[in-house]
Amino acid sequence: MARKETYSTLTACFMLVLAAGNPSEIRSESLLQPGETSILSFSLEDGRQVFLCAGEDEEYLTFRLWTTDSLAVQYPAVLDTSSWHLFEYSFYFRGGGAANLGLDLNWLAFEIDSVMYTMYDEYYSED
Repeated sequence: MARKETYSTLTACFMLVLAAGNPSEIRSESLLQPGETSILSFSLEDGRQVFLCAGEDEEYLTFRLWTTDSLAVQYPAVLDTSSWHLFEYSFYFRGGGAANLGLDLNWLAFEIDSVMYTMYDEYYSED
């Protein structure tokens, strides 16, 4: 049960922090599997589309990169509860004030074939 709560917390963090207010966010349900929820999605300048998705009932977490024609990358290949352990989420939050800059920094990282991929959302109060 504790494992499920951890996954729920991680999903909630992404849904509230990363996806909220993303100006390039896309909503393309046709690129999701039945029952999946898009946690974060955006388009790259070259037209490719990036999705971070959770399976039905948070069964798995997956990253997908779509070209205009097809699925280019899916990570991990096996979609089960072990997928949650293949992603590393880190964050730093500091409230702002007269003497310091407010920060809300969130990163999600994973590795494919010795290449580290990182998705992030960073907010600085002076932005």
